[in-house]
Amino acid sequence: MDSRVLFYSAIGVVLFVMMLVLPFMVDLALAEPQRLTTEEQRAKIVAKKQAKADNIPDLTAFEDAVDNAFPDNKQAAVIKRLARVLHLYTSDGKN
Repeated sequence: MDSRVLFYSAIGVVLFVMMLVLPFMVDLALAEPQRLTTEEQRAKIVAKKQAKADNIPDLTAFEDAVDNAFPDNKQAAVIKRLARVLHLYTSDGKN
């Protein structure tokens, strides 16, 4: 019975240490691609992001179209909120 307690205690300690170390390991994993990419690859990534940003439609024009499409104000308000969230998500929160 004492060996079981020791065994489970050891497992608990290992899991606890892994929980403490895991956030730092994830941060390193997220930082690695930036370090491993070449200048050309980074330029392509920036160009893709810029192309996406350029293709985002104007939010005010979209809201005007929603007003015309949905006669009910509650429906239009919901669609506008969703559009704002998507606009912020696609524009990285810059607008």
